[in-house]
Amino acid sequence: MVLVTGACGNVGAPTVAELVDRGFRVRALDLPSKANRAVAAGFSARVDRCWGSITDRELLSRALGGVDHVLHLAAVIPPATDADQLAAYAVNVGGMRALLDAAGSSATPPGLTFTSTAQVYGRNADAAGPRTVDEEPHPEDNYSRQKVECEALVRASSLRWTIFRLGMTPPVALVPIIPFVFELHPETRVEFTHPRDVAAALAATVGNDAVVGKVLNVAGGADKRALYRDWLNESLAVMGVAPLPVEAFGDRRFYTDWLDTDESQALLGYQQRYYSDYLDDIRGLLGPRLAVIRAAAPVVRRFILANSPYAAGADARRPVVAARGPDERVRATAEPVLDHERQDPRLVALERQRDQIIERLHAGRVVEPSRRRRARLAQPRGVRQPRLELADRREVLVEPQLVARAELDLEPLGVGQHVVQHALERRAPHVLLGLRRALVRPREHLVERGQRADHR
Repeated sequence: MVLVTGACGNVGAPTVAELVDRGFRVRALDLPSKANRAVAAGFSARVDRCWGSITDRELLSRALGGVDHVLHLAAVIPPATDADQLAAYAVNVGGMRALLDAAGSSATPPGLTFTSTAQVYGRNADAAGPRTVDEEPHPEDNYSRQKVECEALVRASSLRWTIFRLGMTPPVALVPIIPFVFELHPETRVEFTHPRDVAAALAATVGNDAVVGKVLNVAGGADKRALYRDWLNESLAVMGVAPLPVEAFGDRRFYTDWLDTDESQALLGYQQRYYSDYLDDIRGLLGPRLAVIRAAAPVVRRFILANSPYAAGADARRPVVAARGPDERVRATAEPVLDHERQDPRLVALERQRDQIIERLHAGRVVEPSRRRRARLAQPRGVRQPRLELADRREVLVEPQLVARAELDLEPLGVGQHVVQHALERRAPHVLLGLRRALVRPREHLVERGQRADHR
């Protein structure tokens, strides 16, 4: 029996299918959302569906019954890891601790394959050749820092483990263009990996003694490497959209890179599909709509560029940032808060630091935004977005000069310091901060001109 956590995700769903094709009995664990249940409806009848949180230790103990190997894919990923660092840490690191504890206490401890990320390498602008697993990690964001911590936990465990550092693996799905895709430098090195190839690599680790105790780069291979802007423009060309300008992109290079995958390919033999196969998959999903999109390609291109925080120029408004306050500790995530999570020293420290920041902001000059102002912030001009459900309207507009003078580290609020810097440079009168949880649905954050607050 193989347990797959995050079984309904981008990599999880094809992994479940690959395992079934190879004759394994599979138990699929994921959150009981409507979208996940729709994915699970397509699973084979031979798959045992298990619903709940990776942080629920009782659930994990039950889910591990009779399991020989665990493929641990469940995670909060960017930009959600920056929107709420506390919640992401509880799932990514807290969930890993819970899984390792439950697996280690089993009568017959299972093997473990953990999916980390190529983001852990960092310093991409200084890299010359493809990244190798013997490099010292230099994580540069919340997600990669959490993955490095998880890798250390796995290495220290008594389980028979394998760690994958995954390259760029886009979903085979029709997903909206969001501002996050414009954050990368246009010359960032990317190495495409098809989700089904990752699934094949994961399935090949089950019962494979040759990969035990190894950290492996998993990506598409040398013939799937490109620069980010070229790769993105090639995907948009499927819809007849003209290339996007260099000016539409940011300057971050740390999200992905080229990887040395010689060892993983030799051991697992998973590199089978090309980017052209992925584009064929997307064409198939679009179906008859592709002709309509091609006919409207100039309009589609303007819509896409409206989501770039850089293409709009100096007149672009800055993002809205949602954060929780000390008087209402409601998690902006679907994951439950468990007593053992509250006792995690790092979570407690982050909560305390967040409270101190908010108290200092309260001491400054704040302005309650009007209902009309809030509605205008929530609905970008010319860009259709899903209706947002506000649970609490205690957002405040804070002068960026106040934040800068206070020299506050805003990371515990999910606010990058560059947000304040941009506001200062563009002479924006205020930065919007929510002193309580702003939204009912965690992934639908306030937006402004199509720019989500998920990661700034």
